Amino acid sequence: MEVPRKLVHVAFGTLLIAIGAWYGEAALVAFLAFSFFAGLAIIGLWMLGYQPEFVALLFAALERRHADFPGEGALFFVTGALLLATFSTNFAFTLAVIAILSFGDGLATLAGIAGSHALPYNKEKTWEGSIAFFAAGAAFASLFIPLQAALFYAALLAAVESCDFPADDNLVIPAAALVFQLAFGL
Repeated sequence: MEVPRKLVHVAFGTLLIAIGAWYGEAALVAFLAFSFFAGLAIIGLWMLGYQPEFVALLFAALERRHADFPGEGALFFVTGALLLATFSTNFAFTLAVIAILSFGDGLATLAGIAGSHALPYNKEKTWEGSIAFFAAGAAFASLFIPLQAALFYAALLAAVESCDFPADDNLVIPAAALVFQLAFGL
């Protein structure tokens, strides 16, 4: 189930990047805000008992079994991207971090599943996954920011992703990126 979920993760991130690149910052923020409130409505109706077959199929196919509520991963991805798009001082940085989150995190999971070398400080993560996060994140971020900055931020965010935080990575990575942007610029 992890592979289809991560493919949707990458596809949705690609959609966000395309909206931002083609239509601009205001369109991206509007789309994310709409997605956020639509997601809340769908989750709320689901929890109240209105459970359309299409939504049930999506939740069954894509949601993690240990999620606290249905749609958790998707809602946190949208929330993290909205946080980033709203508070980042540089739209190119916003697109770069969405690329790192989408491609880096997506490919880290796939490489981590295949990997066998656990990190010494987090046995749930692998060196293979962290390297994939860094490489894919830097490659796609460099489409929006200078290569040196892409390498720097991909490395920082790969380190953040490799840690075991109680919060979802889809929230932690954008929040950490904003803190790093304040500290280091761009």
